[in-house]
Amino acid sequence: GVTNMKNQSVDLAIISILKKHSDANHRLTNEKIRDYLKEEYGLACDRKTLSRHLLQISNFNSDLISTASNDQKKGCYMEAKPFEVSEVEILINAIAKANFINEKQTKKLNDLLLSLVSENQSQTLKQVIIKNLNKSKDNTIYNAENLRKAINEGYSISFVYQQVDYKDIKIYADNKNPRHLIPYGLVWNNDRYYCVGLLKNNDPSYRKPTANSSPDLNLRSFRVEKIKDLKVSRQHADKPQLDLNENLESTLGMFTGPKKLVTLQLNIDGLALALDEFGRNPNYVHVKTTSDKTYPYLFSFEIQTSPVLFSSLTKLENKGFVIGSPEVKAEYLQYLLTCLKLNKPKP
Repeated sequence: GVTNMKNQSVDLAIISILKKHSDANHRLTNEKIRDYLKEEYGLACDRKTLSRHLLQISNFNSDLISTASNDQKKGCYMEAKPFEVSEVEILINAIAKANFINEKQTKKLNDLLLSLVSENQSQTLKQVIIKNLNKSKDNTIYNAENLRKAINEGYSISFVYQQVDYKDIKIYADNKNPRHLIPYGLVWNNDRYYCVGLLKNNDPSYRKPTANSSPDLNLRSFRVEKIKDLKVSRQHADKPQLDLNENLESTLGMFTGPKKLVTLQLNIDGLALALDEFGRNPNYVHVKTTSDKTYPYLFSFEIQTSPVLFSSLTKLENKGFVIGSPEVKAEYLQYLLTCLKLNKPKP
């Protein structure tokens, strides 16, 4: 019994050492494993005993890879990891860009992710530097956790909404009057985290439905990091059936208003910009070529028109122009004239 327990302890220590210190490019010799056993676990193990332990581990764990003694990379390593290095890097980058996760929480999550790969691989990942991050100063991640619980349990929520938090400038919507919402989901969109739900009838922006009202009349989105003083009701809310996927684009406030067909005539640089800006859903985008040598591409897409759309169109500069529909052209021209008027130098 005692001998078996000791053998199991040594086996577990060896597996832990291999997971932490080894990978395909950093194999451990038997001598190095013995050193780690002594340094990290205070376990003495001669060469013959270690070989027996490694054989025993390999019989029950196919992730242990050893090489022939005449191989220049003589040694062994633990092959299986929960994630590939590239996958861990993607997760680290995603956490870095998530502005609702503050710096302390970012470091904690990064350390956890780095523990999923070997020491040498984690050192490589630490060399990736991401600059100019606008991280939350609050524990917004716990807001997200409470919001998820409210969504799952069918509870309503109340909160105040902070529009601006820059140094000493803090601006709240509705004079800090509480907002009241029945949350339906959390949505990640354009590097922002949103809570989407229906306004309750006691919310200051609630609109009373009519017989012809759309079911999404009171559907709104709120940035999670701007939700402050969150309170979760412990009573189940009356939650009408609603398909969020059908209403997300307008609800997230990217482009609001009725959908209209927009057609652009572009050069190759304009096409690249338009595809990046408006081509996220290929089902609603059509590209044709023309005989025009300067602007040979016609790019058509359906979208809800708004100042946000027109602001995006100004990025085209001399790379292309709007040719349709006439209604959209007129709206865009009016937008440009308004901008010129507002920015016209005073005499």
